Amino acid sequence: MKVYNAMNNIYVRYMGREISIAQHVTNGRTDVQEVGILPASADMHIVRYDAVLPSLINALQEIQDEIDKEIWGDKPSGESTATAAQKPTGRAAQEGQQTQTQ
Repeated sequence: MKVYNAMNNIYVRYMGREISIAQHVTNGRTDVQEVGILPASADMHIVRYDAVLPSLINALQEIQDEIDKEIWGDKPSGESTATAAQKPTGRAAQEGQQTQTQ
């Protein structure tokens, strides 16, 4: 029997903060699927996600909202703060434009 172990981490940045997207597999069983704002600490904001894309998207959105709240408080951050890397491109941007014009 082949033992499959993997520790996958992706690190991305948003508004100067580093975010870890983690998935750890031990003996073929997924142990960890979570998104967290670094640096790691006892009060680190962690959001767990399931093995489906909408769950990961929701976890990432919750992390983004938490960072926005830390930076902006209760004020909305607004469209003008998004950088080119944060704005949707391609099909997502086209769908967004169609929704706004309808």
